[in-house]
Amino acid sequence: MTRLLTSLGPTSLSRNPSPDALALWASLLRRASLEPRWRLADRTPGQEASLLDVSFRVRGQRELFAFVTSFFGPTEGTLEIDLPQGQYVATDALSHEPAVLQQADGKWRVPLALVSEGTRVLRIEATDGDGFGAW
Repeated sequence: MTRLLTSLGPTSLSRNPSPDALALWASLLRRASLEPRWRLADRTPGQEASLLDVSFRVRGQRELFAFVTSFFGPTEGTLEIDLPQGQYVATDALSHEPAVLQQADGKWRVPLALVSEGTRVLRIEATDGDGFGAW
């Protein structure tokens, strides 16, 4: 078993991540050819201190759950998600209310407005196309 422990800089005791640390991790992911399937577009000015995290869970061929969390501050903007070819509808997974999910320029977009430490869970369902089997 191989273990790798490293300190890539001073320990941060602040709630706000260092921009240099975020840039370092982003560069490591790019060098490994790992591209995220999402990005935050149209971020509201003054929201740069927040850190958005999105994780996905696929259930079967037709359902995708997106867990969106805003750390260190509120986040407002548009979440862009790279989805396979097809058509999709979205609902809030907790309230079951319809969620806005629109396609523009080949990207699927969801407006976001999260408070600090806020979370939103989206259920995205494929209504046409191959779904998430190979995603």
